[in-house]
Amino acid sequence: ENLIFEFTKDKDLLAQYYRLREKETKLVSNLDNYPCGETDFDRFGKILIVRQGNECVGGVRLFISTTTLPRKLPIEINDFSLNAHFSELKNSNYAQASHLTLLPELRGGDITNIMLKKLYQEAVVSNINIVFSVANVALSRVYKINSLRMGLKETIIHKNINLPSYPGLEKIKCYLISSQIESL
Repeated sequence: ENLIFEFTKDKDLLAQYYRLREKETKLVSNLDNYPCGETDFDRFGKILIVRQGNECVGGVRLFISTTTLPRKLPIEINDFSLNAHFSELKNSNYAQASHLTLLPELRGGDITNIMLKKLYQEAVVSNINIVFSVANVALSRVYKINSLRMGLKETIIHKNINLPSYPGLEKIKCYLISSQIESL
């Protein structure tokens, strides 16, 4: 389909991604109050755009915390801290993958897998040890299956860790997912 997958800072492509993310999140989740648009996490994160020509058809964000530049990940709101659950993080580089968005006609197949593979390749290049994500139970299972297919043998759905209530997702039970990063 002549799709291009690239990490970009192009303002036009990013604006398209934010609009698509907002539209698709509201459509898929039936949430009118989901906070979308560009955030500080977007500005300081790495965003993978999927495009056809100059049209953004999808994307995903990788937000990184390193030992030299420690930052709270987007999932660390209120009093929730990943360090409280994963003691190894104080000596590690880690990240959160979030806001995976794709046009409906492109979902559920190879494109999502390519997006995740490119995301994990960027994590390897960025010397990330572990990538976290948050999803409902169905998407958590799909994410785990896709990660295992890519060779990430240690992908875990942490059902025993209680996550805070995220704005716009109060009605959805979310789970923390972690993937140990190795060379792919």
